[in-house]
Amino acid sequence: MQTVAMVLIFLVATATVATRLVARGLDLVQNRFRGQDMLLTLVVVCAFAWGAFSQALHLEPVIGAFAIGILFGRLARLPSDVVRKLEGMTLGVFAPIFFAVAGLKVDVTSILEPRLLLLTLVVIAVATFGKVAGVYAGARLLSRQGHWAALSYGAGLNARGAVEIIVATIGLSLGILSQEMFSIIVVMAITTSLMAPIALRYTLARVEPGAEEKRRLAQEEALRGTFTAGIHRILLPVRPRPDPVGTQIIQAVLVGRLASDKSIATTLFAVTSSADRDVATRYLTRLRAVFAGQSPSTRVVSGDDPVEIILHEAEADYDLMVLGAPTMSPSSDTLFGPVIDDLVRLSPCATIVVRGAEVDEGWMPRRILVPTNGTAAARSAADLAFAIAGSEGMVAAVHILTPARRSGMRPDLAADITTEMEMVGTMLDQQITTEVRQGSDVESGILEAIDETRADLLVLGTSVRAGTTRLHLGPRVEYLARRAPCPVVILNT
Repeated sequence: MQTVAMVLIFLVATATVATRLVARGLDLVQNRFRGQDMLLTLVVVCAFAWGAFSQALHLEPVIGAFAIGILFGRLARLPSDVVRKLEGMTLGVFAPIFFAVAGLKVDVTSILEPRLLLLTLVVIAVATFGKVAGVYAGARLLSRQGHWAALSYGAGLNARGAVEIIVATIGLSLGILSQEMFSIIVVMAITTSLMAPIALRYTLARVEPGAEEKRRLAQEEALRGTFTAGIHRILLPVRPRPDPVGTQIIQAVLVGRLASDKSIATTLFAVTSSADRDVATRYLTRLRAVFAGQSPSTRVVSGDDPVEIILHEAEADYDLMVLGAPTMSPSSDTLFGPVIDDLVRLSPCATIVVRGAEVDEGWMPRRILVPTNGTAAARSAADLAFAIAGSEGMVAAVHILTPARRSGMRPDLAADITTEMEMVGTMLDQQITTEVRQGSDVESGILEAIDETRADLLVLGTSVRAGTTRLHLGPRVEYLARRAPCPVVILNT
């Protein structure tokens, strides 16, 4: 009963105290100290600390470390680089030490005795048959997999390594297992792990992927390396207003679509004076309701220089900054306004500017137009358009062929550009149409396409032109941002 009570205490503490401490610790490191090395230190310290807590409850330390790993794994804002560094450190330092210590406890000479050697072979045979037969039966009966596919599942799951040795080590330390039985289990774990790659190579060579599996592999290949695949943390600077405006509604839809199939951490961030801090806090609380089902965090900072404060915040491992510009600047010196222009120009991460129109809270983009010319910026814009469209919207990819381009372009190049876009959209199960249009100039051709397709969102890809203190996104992007009759999303990578 005492052991059961300790387990219950551990589970309750993990679900309440540890969950809150991990989230608060991550916020503290990312917002105050910054730097991925500090995040790595945080994960390691938490793992050791919770391992010590589980040991204090007379449980094994590995249980506490495992629980902390689960909690950190649930947090989308933990950068993938930190995970890779942690995996490298674990596989390069901690795992070899653990297996070396476990190996020192194995008495190989004792199991060479005929009786124990026979028992070792029986344990290996029973363990292998139990895992392979169980998985094979489940794959055949429940998933209707083929013979070789079911065998490959069993062969892959037959590998026994770290977990079995950990359990055996715990059993040996508690006196549940004898030295001989511990040695047999370790030998079984090593043998089945060595068998797995050989068996997998043999069985997978005879597996013919089905149509659904081929489609899944094609989708994974299409998503690998896309712009949206690398987004895990979004910063959304907000200026408090009497009511949420159209751009903020569009921003909420955009962030919601990006987070529809994966966990993304979003921060609503406001910079205000000390006197208006409470007003800004209440406004962000109201604005959270627009982000239905997303639960973004909120942060209010007092200061006089919003550009410097927001840029400093953006350095805290954000992958994307989403800005709203309800109107364009009437001045020729600025594009969206001095604050937004400087943020786009100086941002350490990719930025999206939503040049909005007045839309209702239930607004959803159904027809999204994305111009494409084969550049990396245009491909990133298409990735974003596919993510925004989701399963309900349709993406229209258009390439404008002007007289100047026709004279210097291979006749089939324009078709190749749109065909590539159509293939990507099809692999992602997106509704997509492509068109090569003739036009006197690119800008007029895109505006005509907006009218003809009745697009309710235009997605443009660009990159900041360096050279002056003014924001330069390119003459075409700036022209379309001012003249497009629908909301415009401008992605700067």
